Amino acid sequence: SHSLEDWTGTGETLQGQVRSFKQGQPWGFIISPGNFVGDLFFHVDGFAGPRADMIRPGLEVTFRVEIDKKNRCVAVDIFPVSKVKRGPPPPGMMALSAGSAAKRPRF
Repeated sequence: SHSLEDWTGTGETLQGQVRSFKQGQPWGFIISPGNFVGDLFFHVDGFAGPRADMIRPGLEVTFRVEIDKKNRCVAVDIFPVSKVKRGPPPPGMMALSAGSAAKRPRF
């Protein structure tokens, strides 16, 4: 089994999940039992996609392992794993954008 150091700086994208995160604090931990033992630190700045209010324990993510300025392993380029196959946005989203477009005055 690998240790975190084995993945550090490889640029390899791993999959795991957020183990702990509290709203209002800018950091938490990710686990990826298939890839390494223990917890990997992350900072909300490491999330490439979502706002902090979307981050929650159990969220499945992909990420890379890098070394931060304090010489700790840290997760970067963190993306939520979308369970949905890529396709058109859900109907609710489309209705929303259509509605706002309709309200604009037409010249």
